[in-house]
Amino acid sequence: MSEISLGKNDWEPTDDDSAVTHADQAFGMHFNFDERRQVDIMTWLARGWGLYKENWAYYTIFAAVFMAVNWMSEFGEAGDPHEMMVWFGLETGLSCLIWPLQLGYFVAGAHIVRHRVGGPVGIDVPFTTANLFRPFYLYLPLFALLLLVGLAVSLGFLLFIVPGFYLVVTLSFAPYLYLENHHSVNYFDPLATSSFGIIDAITVSRRIVHNYFCKVFCFLFLLAVINVIADLLVVLPLITIPVTCLSFVFAYHDLIGLMPHRGLDDRCFCC
Repeated sequence: MSEISLGKNDWEPTDDDSAVTHADQAFGMHFNFDERRQVDIMTWLARGWGLYKENWAYYTIFAAVFMAVNWMSEFGEAGDPHEMMVWFGLETGLSCLIWPLQLGYFVAGAHIVRHRVGGPVGIDVPFTTANLFRPFYLYLPLFALLLLVGLAVSLGFLLFIVPGFYLVVTLSFAPYLYLENHHSVNYFDPLATSSFGIIDAITVSRRIVHNYFCKVFCFLFLLAVINVIADLLVVLPLITIPVTCLSFVFAYHDLIGLMPHRGLDDRCFCC
């Protein structure tokens, strides 16, 4: 596999950074909200493309599964009420599978990248298809998180639209924060009596992305444009979906930081 150069870890604290609070120190991987981070959206896309090329066949097949589920969830016309109920149930069930599949790219890519950053030099981690399905271990809390984000965004659009766009951008990293940190100490609990929760993920995402709102907005807009254009060409989403999803690994890496010793989920954490 070709090595992906990730550059300087700019989220590490420096002598010039403001003091970290006690709650920051209690958190497994503290967040210093005032420090500067490197933001380069074209580099994120380029690295996403590089990671895709290493295991392009697996990512492309997984994209085909994702597209098939998404297509089936939107397909079908019924003539009588009974058939309409059947199609509605089928579409609802399939729709519930789409977002965990999309988050699977982040889990698989982050597992590879974190070992290149924090692991022993010269030791690489092989790609594993099982990692693409690990978000299902966190289905219920992730569903609750996305539901809260959706409600917040909807309320924001009702309030003169602008707050809705703001929340779409600033809360875009909340699912990835939860995937990375749900084993860690609660950011708001210095006594460490509870673990990092969905409210923590939402709060930290908003506070960090707020400082880079314009650049993250451009990043999300660019990803949307790429995927819309690809949809017009039918086959290209098999490439653009994995690349754009994998680019979030590097965006997260630069803005927040992957936990170097984070293990993979091997059991259900829904309860």
